[in-house]
Amino acid sequence: MNMPTKDQMDREWWGGKYSDLIYLQELAKKNGTIIKSISMGDKLFFDKESYAENANNISADILKSPHHGTEGFAPNSFFEKVNPKYVIVPSPKQLWCSNRSKRSRILSKNNHYITYINGFHGHITVTSYDNNYTITTENNSTNICEDIK
Repeated sequence: MNMPTKDQMDREWWGGKYSDLIYLQELAKKNGTIIKSISMGDKLFFDKESYAENANNISADILKSPHHGTEGFAPNSFFEKVNPKYVIVPSPKQLWCSNRSKRSRILSKNNHYITYINGFHGHITVTSYDNNYTITTENNSTNICEDIK
């Protein structure tokens, strides 16, 4: 994995706090592949575009969407590099269905990301074990944004 250490991050021009850096969890599967999940803070970096262009090997199965999935979050190129199967969005219903989250909704739809929004799905739990993981939700919501005016 090509991720900076705390010392490297302290020396880099783009700044940021190590605690705000992508939280990456790797769990070895029995077949030798890796389950990766990325959870991004709202203030990941000062220059998110530069990071998205220059980061290597950041693909992940699960991505917790930054900035509640609203504008100001990571550029599309970041999502393309991560290429998640699942996106978890910490967002209330009204915010997810608003124009502020339109780019995120379109990105998820066009790239066929299975997307969980806690405003609709309630508590979202990711459990990883052995060579797999499960994602369970409090609610089984299928009519996302249809009841929002």
